[in-house]
Amino acid sequence: MQKFKYHTALNISNLNSQSEKSCEFFEYNGNVCFKKDILTGDLDDRFNVCDIFYSEPPWRYGYKIFEKRAGYNYKSDFRGFLKNIHKIIKAQNKPFFIVGGKQDYEIIFSDADFISNTEIAQHKTKCLCYIYNLNKEIFSKIDFSNNLTLIQSLAKNFHCIGDFCCGYGNTGIVFDSFKKNFVMSDADPKCIGYLQETLIDKKNA
Repeated sequence: MQKFKYHTALNISNLNSQSEKSCEFFEYNGNVCFKKDILTGDLDDRFNVCDIFYSEPPWRYGYKIFEKRAGYNYKSDFRGFLKNIHKIIKAQNKPFFIVGGKQDYEIIFSDADFISNTEIAQHKTKCLCYIYNLNKEIFSKIDFSNNLTLIQSLAKNFHCIGDFCCGYGNTGIVFDSFKKNFVMSDADPKCIGYLQETLIDKKNA
């Protein structure tokens, strides 16, 4: 399996990128990546082309760490952050896969159509996937072994994925490997910079 960097709040240096490049927007083969804080409003219109959404938002432990990295000082607490994601989900009629922990997640996303066990492949952490607006036929085709097999399953069944907490963009990198499309955003411009280096700069080197 391809080795994926992972934007984690855990002290695991070999997973986090050492890139210091910042970027606020770039396009790649018809795909779009941009800096966007989802606490500042509704889902960006650039996500309208997506037929599936997947995201791995911060857990409670990492929320303030990611906030500091991105240079924000959020007025909202962690539960308010998750509530805003829930509001975004309920405003759409497209499938959403939200991967996270139990603390707070089980309360905010208790109305999910499906809840499945999975894990973060990069550091073997057990977690849950909260799924909305998905029919049973497609649900039965999803491999929940870990977050990467999950995204690969989505790439086999959908055409364009949206991820509004993309971190280092594994969602889009997997979809790109299947020659599918993606729209991704993150509050941290260094995550977008890492993606630009990974998808464009290194391939053109």
